[in-house]
Amino acid sequence: MSNVNTLSMVTSDQSITVLHVDDEPDFAEMVASFLASVDECFKIRTAHSPDAGERMLGDRTVDCVVSDYEMPGRDGIEFLRSVRAEHPNLPFILYTGRGSEEVASEAISAGATDYLQKQSGTEQYELLANRIRNAVGRYNTEQEFQRRSRAIETSTDGIALLDENGRYTFVNQAHADIYGYNDPATLRGETWRRCYDDDRVEWFESEVLPAVEETGQWRGEAVGTRHDGTTFPQEVSLTGLDDGGLICVVRDVSARKRQERALGLLHDTTQRLITLRDAQSVADAAVEAARTALDRPLSALWLYDDERDHLAPAAISEAGRELIGDPPAYTGDGSLSWRAFQDRELRVYDDLDSGVEPLNPDTPIRSEIIVPLGEYGVLNLGSTEAEDFTSVDVSLARTLGKTVEAALSRATRERQLRHHRDELERQNRRLERIINAISHGLRSPLNVATGQLELAQEHGDDHLDDVAVALERIETLTDDLVTLATERERASETAPVDIAEAADACWRNVVTDGATLEVETDLTVRADPGRLHQVLENLFQNAVEHGGEGSPAATANGEPERSGLTVTVGSCEGGFYVADNGTGVPREDRDRVFETGHSTSEAGTGYGLSIAREIANAHGWEVRVVDSDRGGARFEVTGVETAAGA
Repeated sequence: MSNVNTLSMVTSDQSITVLHVDDEPDFAEMVASFLASVDECFKIRTAHSPDAGERMLGDRTVDCVVSDYEMPGRDGIEFLRSVRAEHPNLPFILYTGRGSEEVASEAISAGATDYLQKQSGTEQYELLANRIRNAVGRYNTEQEFQRRSRAIETSTDGIALLDENGRYTFVNQAHADIYGYNDPATLRGETWRRCYDDDRVEWFESEVLPAVEETGQWRGEAVGTRHDGTTFPQEVSLTGLDDGGLICVVRDVSARKRQERALGLLHDTTQRLITLRDAQSVADAAVEAARTALDRPLSALWLYDDERDHLAPAAISEAGRELIGDPPAYTGDGSLSWRAFQDRELRVYDDLDSGVEPLNPDTPIRSEIIVPLGEYGVLNLGSTEAEDFTSVDVSLARTLGKTVEAALSRATRERQLRHHRDELERQNRRLERIINAISHGLRSPLNVATGQLELAQEHGDDHLDDVAVALERIETLTDDLVTLATERERASETAPVDIAEAADACWRNVVTDGATLEVETDLTVRADPGRLHQVLENLFQNAVEHGGEGSPAATANGEPERSGLTVTVGSCEGGFYVADNGTGVPREDRDRVFETGHSTSEAGTGYGLSIAREIANAHGWEVRVVDSDRGGARFEVTGVETAAGA
């Protein structure tokens, strides 16, 4: 490298701090002034003795030392030796008025960077400035070269230099390690063809090297061959040099390729796991995934048994069973698997023979990864080799564990849902049997009793009237029970229904006992017409049965009179209401009126309001009871969808 290139490192805006040590203050001041005039980059620090110079070196950064030779106490050579003890490579120029070959030789031997004899005239300061620039430039270049060399030597990437014949001139340790050589010197002088098979060599020579010659560089993937003959995937970067050589950077991507392959297989495993409906199937699939996706033939999975409070073995790989037989259950006995399960923390054991206390000290397993599966259990991956798991293995094991945990959670929910569905089906079947018993088993004798009663009444027995009422009540009760049991399905087929028209029609189907109906709404809603009619009829019947004779109304003379029961249908926020002017419902009873079988009237069955609520729920509506404006009860049906245009 020429001086011009070297000096380019220090002739820009970069400053150069110079420590000038000279016992003559006037001369030192003159040197400082001339150097500053020669180049503004110079920053001069002056000391008048070696001792003062050493103190200044300890206090601040200095790029170059310029020292006189003849000074009281210690001369410049002695000062140089002191500087070299602390700063082995710092540029040091001996600048002396006593010029001799002996002094120059001694200075160079002591480690001086340069030697310059003081002269007359100002030209000597320009010469000193050049010497300083050269010394600092070389120093900076050497420092940069050392930094780069250290970076190259410590790099995890393989770095090598090739001459124009393709032979290694430099190989770092990583490059040698990648290709299976302990000593980089083994490859120096060898051709790069030693590191590839014949097919790959032909490919490099026919495609890659011409590309480097044309563009100056090439980057891509290849397959290298190790010293033992095994192959591995690699990333290669080639950069052409002016002398025809190459800079070669190689990275072993085996771990990355393995991880990519494993993640692809784990993706497929995830798709398969989400289709499994029970924990045992998930456990079997997890062990198989450890073998295929993670390339770990030794694996086993334990599921937590909450009744016995232990980890029960659920699945083990074929290789694992051949090695250790049937795995044991784990409890709070200090086993490594139980600790990982309790702490919910993945654990890696590089050597079970070193500082670890496994439950079975005679186990052939040397290294192990224990993956907790949340509240469901643990998955263990083992190896008969110590320190056999890499960071990639741990990452993949963690990913598999999360997937298996999610699958076990899904399987648990599926099992709970199946149990719930089975229980509902069992209850529905029981309910159907009860309905059938009521509908068929009770109606038949009821019909017989009613027929016989009619024959008896023809002979004029008045006591049989009470029997007729009882039978009628039984029939009504039977109808209500069947209706209540069958009104639990959600209303799916709805149509626009005019509330006013529906109310008039339903009122005609109710025994009103002299009550009157007032309709104060033009609301049209979407509902199942038949079921809506049932709601209105039941609310009307409830008003008639429980409303009494109606609230008293004031006459002209102030005396109260019975106005009769009035039932009103109107609109409210979110729906419609049915109100009366009867006795109303006490606040303490409002939560109970919708309970099945609850009735305050001897004529009532206690099921009418329950049926109304069930039908409302089937539509997604809500029913509540409040005080009527007229003093009676008001049943509000809200959450109602109005028909278009209503």
